[in-house]
Amino acid sequence: AAGICPDQAWSAAMAVSPAVEGLWGVSPNALRQALAISPWLPDGWDEMALRRLRVGGTTLDLRLRRKEGGQVLQVSRLQGPPIRLTASLRLRAAIETVLLNDEPLGGGRAVFDTGEQAEVQFMLG
Repeated sequence: AAGICPDQAWSAAMAVSPAVEGLWGVSPNALRQALAISPWLPDGWDEMALRRLRVGGTTLDLRLRRKEGGQVLQVSRLQGPPIRLTASLRLRAAIETVLLNDEPLGGGRAVFDTGEQAEVQFMLG
């Protein structure tokens, strides 16, 4: 019958969408080849991952984990053109350093707020 979705994909999407939007704060902009995220790692969680996120023609894997003294956000571009990533991290302490590929961030822009949020922006190419 036309118009019927036998596996009720809309129902499954309503279970996944709040997790992606709520925990990861994902805001894609395919026309500008950009992605903004504002991940929140709940108390008691050591890590979380978002696999195969598509923004236009680009596919990414995201992983956020706790590390002694802070958090580590790992972003891998699996395929597609470069993308501009803006990550706003909600933290409980001031940011001292931002590393990209285990090196101090140099090719991007880092904005450190004195409060509980830090924003990092760079091209993921």
